[in-house]
Amino acid sequence: MSHFFIANCIAGRRSEAQKKRSLEAFNVARSKISSCAEIVCESNTGKQAGRGMLLVDGDARELLDMRRKCSPELIIEPSIDRFSTIYNGRTVNVMESKKTGSTDLGSGALVELTVRSGEAALPKANSTMFLFSRSSYSAVSMQAQTDAKGFVSFPYNPQLWKPSHIFITPRYGTWDGWLPVTQPKLSLSLPLLPKGPFGWWHRSFGLRSYSERLGEGIRIGIADTGAGPHPYLAHIKGAGAFIGGQQIAITGAESDVSRHGTLTAGVIGARLGTDSNSFVGIAPGAELIVARIFPGGGSTVGAEEGLAASGDIANAIDELSDTHSADIINLSLGGYQLSEIEADAVVAAFERGSLVICAGGNTLGGPVLYPAAHPMTVAVSAVGVINGTPPGSLDNINLPIQPDRYGFGGFYSAGFSSVGFQIAVAGPGIGIISTVPSKDRALYAAASGTSMAAPAVSAALATVLSHDAVYRNMERDSKRTCRAWISLTQMSRSLGLYPQYQGYGYPMAWPQ
Repeated sequence: MSHFFIANCIAGRRSEAQKKRSLEAFNVARSKISSCAEIVCESNTGKQAGRGMLLVDGDARELLDMRRKCSPELIIEPSIDRFSTIYNGRTVNVMESKKTGSTDLGSGALVELTVRSGEAALPKANSTMFLFSRSSYSAVSMQAQTDAKGFVSFPYNPQLWKPSHIFITPRYGTWDGWLPVTQPKLSLSLPLLPKGPFGWWHRSFGLRSYSERLGEGIRIGIADTGAGPHPYLAHIKGAGAFIGGQQIAITGAESDVSRHGTLTAGVIGARLGTDSNSFVGIAPGAELIVARIFPGGGSTVGAEEGLAASGDIANAIDELSDTHSADIINLSLGGYQLSEIEADAVVAAFERGSLVICAGGNTLGGPVLYPAAHPMTVAVSAVGVINGTPPGSLDNINLPIQPDRYGFGGFYSAGFSSVGFQIAVAGPGIGIISTVPSKDRALYAAASGTSMAAPAVSAALATVLSHDAVYRNMERDSKRTCRAWISLTQMSRSLGLYPQYQGYGYPMAWPQ
């Protein structure tokens, strides 16, 4: 049995007759689906989107045969997974991931690590040790968290595996770190994060002072792992959660199930707090609406958000662009397969005046991920600046080895960033400090990835659009979206990199 989404197309259906014909095709399919599948859930998001969607369990061959025979108004496709695009040091040749203590890796040897920050132990820091097989080209990673004393251990069979290096990602307060495994007992001290409210990414955009008018009047939708709680993100509005083919509209459904979405939201709109360590967003005056599309409960340390489904992402896009009239929708996620349902939602959003900005992906110079690879989204690559992160930090190892990845003014294209003609612009994506969930304290962490670059670009564009009276007075249609896209290209400046790394360039024009 396989999970499939069934939905009617809404993109390009502008007249009432076209919308009616599309819904009729969906209703016909719904009445016939019981012959080859079981309906798990049915949804209809957006005020006037006119999309019906089914999540069904059924035989893949029968459902694919049904797709060949169905109306062109209908999309029937397997559920396609999307993952968040934070870069955590993983490489594409790591074939599988196992938790510490897995008997599959055997015993006989132990690597012990103590992690500190200054004189203080660093508890609950995610730690990943990579091991290479002694008999093949495969590799595995073992994962665990440090205990209250900052200690973690990794047992393995030395006859089968050779430890290579360990990556450490703290919950908050310090830079990520890494070290090679050179002996059985290791220790590492991680440097504290600098004080805010501005980082190199603010200054690179031209931001010199804080104002809650930056981005004012622009709505930014965020479909992610949720967001908050955080004291300086209290102004965020929730659009609920979209999980398993249905919308969950209860209070708090948009709360973060990991920390990814809170990091993303903070880059866009975190407001200035009383704490001198606080880092502000680029567009703190923008109205933020968050939809959670990740279920949580993932089994991998550091990726507890799990995977988002293409149909749920489409539902969230419909909701954010239709019901909430978002001007910009940020998607810091990606996957390797095209989803027709997701693509239909992107195009429909474009027609409603919503520009979808996506993380290009962290494929280590590989192809741009979907939905960023779709021509009607804005695909964002990640760049950094020389000396933007401290030596020895995990973020600092992203310096590329190719000379053509270095541009003007100390900018460079991140070694992990996806490459391709689909890249539209580049954004700051290395060593970005932003908010992480906390009810009572204002906590921050550093992160890298196109997941950080995309919201930075979304926020920078919002500050420009908020000053564009013509844009703000336009009807919500594709012409309005085109004006937003043109504004983004016009505010972008070349970093001296090839287009497959930077697209039109880096958004630098900043209205004060």
